Amino acid sequence: MLDKKTFFPEFNYTTDTPPITPEIKEETKNLLRHLNIPEEEWNFVMGLEMEKVPEKYARIQENLEKRGLKIEYLNDPATDKKLFLKKAGVFSLFKDEEDTLIKKHIKKSYGGIYIRFPQNLKIQDEFLYLPSLLKFSYVPFPHTYIEFQENSKGNIALGSPAPRLINSPYYLSTVEIIIKDGAKANISLIHSFPSYLDARIFTRIFLGKGANLTLSLLNFKNGKITGRDVKAVLSKESTLNLNTLSFGVENGRYYEWIEIEHRGENSSSLVNTRQVSMDTSSSNSFVKIKAVAGSKGAKAHIDSKGVVLSHDAEQFSLPAFETSENLVQMSHSAYIGQIEEKVAIYLASRGLTDRDIVYLMVKSYLEEVLSFTLPERFYEVMLKFLEYLLNTRNIEIIQRRT
Repeated sequence: MLDKKTFFPEFNYTTDTPPITPEIKEETKNLLRHLNIPEEEWNFVMGLEMEKVPEKYARIQENLEKRGLKIEYLNDPATDKKLFLKKAGVFSLFKDEEDTLIKKHIKKSYGGIYIRFPQNLKIQDEFLYLPSLLKFSYVPFPHTYIEFQENSKGNIALGSPAPRLINSPYYLSTVEIIIKDGAKANISLIHSFPSYLDARIFTRIFLGKGANLTLSLLNFKNGKITGRDVKAVLSKESTLNLNTLSFGVENGRYYEWIEIEHRGENSSSLVNTRQVSMDTSSSNSFVKIKAVAGSKGAKAHIDSKGVVLSHDAEQFSLPAFETSENLVQMSHSAYIGQIEEKVAIYLASRGLTDRDIVYLMVKSYLEEVLSFTLPERFYEVMLKFLEYLLNTRNIEIIQRRT
């Protein structure tokens, strides 16, 4: 079995602190234009004016709060943390962690968001859409707590697209997601990091009896090192659909460690990992699914797909299963490589360029799992971002050219 201590990187603390650059560079402006983001929203999206929430986002949030959704922001580490702990029970999923990495850094976590869907509240027609986690995306150690109480239902899209004001070379984000009995949630968490950041995102998930969670964890751009650590516990008849996506560019390093434990009968999990590697980046994924005694009828599947678009890019993917219950079903499928030669030749014969071919193939991998789980706007932005990357980098269809 792969050893986590050797696979998942520790923070590499140094005394270097990158300068705060409260301006948007021309290259970034070109990207924002390509993503069709209005110019009046640029500072907000880039984390430069977190207090000035664009009216349309504020209006959506206000409408949802009137319907019963609970949202609180906690920004001051000295005065708010105790209140946050008392109200939300924050760190409840972390308190028994054996992981020394979390224990070492969790105490530094401050600033956060608390979102709660009350019992029986059902909001199916709107996404709670907070593109920059609003007031605290510029702090280096934010905490997110999301709770769906019994029989509630709703959609949330959160993210920290570009925390440009982090006056630290490190970023530690802790996320707790609790979906109680009979609740159904669709949650998207989006990140995009500056190239200097050494980032870790710890996510802990608990599903009650009959709960249903679709969770999409997206990295539009990795930092110098980006580590995503996910653990989930499933109760009787609960369902988890977990989707992860990583765009590796420049020399970014991405590490993904996912553990899912089935603790109840007839629980179900599906893990879809998607990786796109360019330049000299590397993407590394480990997924382990465990079924303990008493999880009779559990079903689990891991589907991993990755595309390597450079001779110097790397990818690694390893699925693993462990069970102490006989009557379970576990399976996996995986593909990592370049665009297949016969596919590239066929599409080229129809007049498509290399970039067109890559875009179509990568888009097909993403559509399989993300087109029906992400908010339409996020999905459009993701495809625009992919198009931008392909237009600004040297893309190699390796199999065809060698």
